[in-house]
Amino acid sequence: MLLARADAGVETLQRVPVNVAQCLREACKDGRILAAAKQTTFTENIDAQELFVEGDSHALHRLFLILIDNALKYTPPGGSVTVGLRRKDGSAVAEFRDTGIGISGVDLPNIFDRFYRADKARSRECGGIGLGLSIARWVAEAHRGAIEVQSASGLGSLSLCDCLCSKVNPLQVGFPHSRVDRLTRDIQVSVPCLPEEWHVR
Repeated sequence: MLLARADAGVETLQRVPVNVAQCLREACKDGRILAAAKQTTFTENIDAQELFVEGDSHALHRLFLILIDNALKYTPPGGSVTVGLRRKDGSAVAEFRDTGIGISGVDLPNIFDRFYRADKARSRECGGIGLGLSIARWVAEAHRGAIEVQSASGLGSLSLCDCLCSKVNPLQVGFPHSRVDRLTRDIQVSVPCLPEEWHVR
């Protein structure tokens, strides 16, 4: 539905300062729950305390959960998923690295296509209809960013998501601290599973 609304030009995002570091930390809380259920090691490397972008906290949270869920789904028990965040050339770059089954060179150019699933047998086992990465790319591009996936069969995957940083820290120019906190405080997801429409591959 989100992509259909976007195509019709009726899907809009809030444009407010969002602490993307805190937003990613909240997504990682759910990632740890999912990882524990799969007996997968989950590591969070987010050093930045405040890294702001102009955007929608709920959409960014959804984007991060899609990439975390995708990494975990295709990493066998005993493997690992690492999530990180850094600032590079004026952008906030989130990294999602896994030791999973990887993606072949044939499939890699198509993974952002709607309903595309690289491993159809594995996708049926894991669920989903192949919209997750399409949604993730739309959210990233709506935040003046992009997603890149580097992978090879049997060698795991690295997903890089960048969003343009705000030029001004809202906390340094009098933006109400309570409003900034509210943007990330109310976006937690407590269930250890995600809707099927978010699933990928």
